[in-house]
Amino acid sequence: MRNIYSSLNRYATRQEENFLTEAFAHLLELLIEQEPDSASSLLEKIFDLEIGETASALHIETQKSFEDGTPDLIISNKDTVVFIEIKHDSQLGHAQLERYLSRLSTLDFRRKQLVLLTRSKHAIQQTSLSAAQFHHICWYQISGWLSELDFVDEVSNYHVDSFIRFLGEKGMNMEKVEWEYIRGVPAMRNLVNMIGTAISEALPEANSRRNAGWDWIGYIIEDKLWLGIQYDEALSVMINNYGEQSATFIETMDLEDAHFFALSPGEQLEILISFIKENAEKFNSIEN
Repeated sequence: MRNIYSSLNRYATRQEENFLTEAFAHLLELLIEQEPDSASSLLEKIFDLEIGETASALHIETQKSFEDGTPDLIISNKDTVVFIEIKHDSQLGHAQLERYLSRLSTLDFRRKQLVLLTRSKHAIQQTSLSAAQFHHICWYQISGWLSELDFVDEVSNYHVDSFIRFLGEKGMNMEKVEWEYIRGVPAMRNLVNMIGTAISEALPEANSRRNAGWDWIGYIIEDKLWLGIQYDEALSVMINNYGEQSATFIETMDLEDAHFFALSPGEQLEILISFIKENAEKFNSIEN
């Protein structure tokens, strides 16, 4: 399913930080309306403050300008006001946090907080404020907190899931590297090497070479076919036509459906050879 945040972000040319702010504000407003208890739990972590009332009483403003700056988000109720400065890839402006803290001090609220939201804890360098004067959080924390919440409303579930995936696409949603990594990477290399051997057996006369990128690893065969694995669909081996803007010939083998991992090494090789031979013949019949 297409991700609404990712799709809209394509049109935010040179405005990615503003889009991220508006997308986050939209999500918070949705949760405040549809899931007030979950919204309260999330916002208290973001603020590092107790809200004091139900989240439904909160008001969100984006890009409200003052003489001394424009905080990305202002969230408030009758007792509490929070300025949130959101960073995508840019750095803090000159004395930006200092100016926002000064502005906060002039506002008539019982509880006040300044929050900085960045990609990592090391993203802040341009401020003279002490850690006690503002609350610094990271996007991967937002993602984790959202993932821990349970939502009743289907629309809320859809938007939260979409926003988490959107953060992942932007490198802001970190997933833990588990111990499986120790065996997983060598296992993937073994599969790629096995695919190379299978190509040699299935198409002994064909010229092939390795091919790898951020999203895939595999082999180019006779500059006509590509065979390999796409990392986001790592449980499938794919073969498709090579050298065109978009693939018109695509065949996949689902490794789980083929019970690939339950087979012996020799049986695994044989099933790859059969897959390659069958689809190379199919491709040649279409091409000719």
